Amino acid sequence: MRLLPDLPRSARLLKAAVSLLCLAAALEIATWCAVLVTRDSVVVRLGVPARLPLDLVAAPLALLVLAVAIGHRRRWGAGGLVALTLLTTIGLLSAVTRGATTYAPVDVITDALAWATTLTAAILVAIRSARPAATQEFFAAIRSSS
Repeated sequence: MRLLPDLPRSARLLKAAVSLLCLAAALEIATWCAVLVTRDSVVVRLGVPARLPLDLVAAPLALLVLAVAIGHRRRWGAGGLVALTLLTTIGLLSAVTRGATTYAPVDVITDALAWATTLTAAILVAIRSARPAATQEFFAAIRSSS
């Protein structure tokens, strides 16, 4: 007897991707909290006011909208997820290059966790939307090359 419901593989990947997007939205809200808690220390160390960047404010809402779109199998959901993943990658890399790991390590850690879950969800959506024949050809080519 199977414990999991009899879902096709693509539906299980879709459900996992939606769950990861909801987790990423929660992690983005945790990043908000980390930024708000460490705001005073950033102001003291850098002498500049710490603000919530626009991408950090819009990210949880965008993640939830994309989770609903992907859950309802909207075609634009996958493209939006790729675009959001690229934007969060750029934001995380710019924060690291500006030295955020020195003055706000908790912010960077929570943002990196949210980025990793968003990237994982994007990979799951890409695997789900790939044609089965193309996926089989890809893995056959890998097996034959090794």
